[in-house]
Amino acid sequence: MQDLHRVTGRHILLAVRDGDEAVLVERLSARDAAAVKYRVGGRLPLIGTGIGIALLAHAPGRIRKEVLACADDAACVRRLLATVRTDGVCAVAVPNPPRSGPTAMSTVAAPILNRRGDSLGALPLVAPDEGGPRTAAVTALRRASLAISRAAGL
Repeated sequence: MQDLHRVTGRHILLAVRDGDEAVLVERLSARDAAAVKYRVGGRLPLIGTGIGIALLAHAPGRIRKEVLACADDAACVRRLLATVRTDGVCAVAVPNPPRSGPTAMSTVAAPILNRRGDSLGALPLVAPDEGGPRTAAVTALRRASLAISRAAGL
């Protein structure tokens, strides 16, 4: 995580799934990066966030089914889940709420998997939305998630 943080200069998070939510367990913040409200111990939904989609893509089928049943646009969520399973990353732009400032944020997240392909967690990179994720950042994120997966050795 520290290497990814140094290379990208962005906020790097580590999240795990707890039931139908994502829980942030670590955050490395960039000093000059845009402010974010994510905090260690915070909970996020599995739908509507790159973090959640990366976790949901490799969650047990029962969990995916339950979460998709509550989705406003299940077809869109299914496409995002398929992207994570094929490309290893998910990019989601988060619209800014009114009065929160001019910078919309985007999250690019990659799953951390065990040898069986089950989700251990997700590694998100959070940055201002600049019209889509930069290829170098996505590549660095994917490599970091694969390295953590290998290091876990489970």
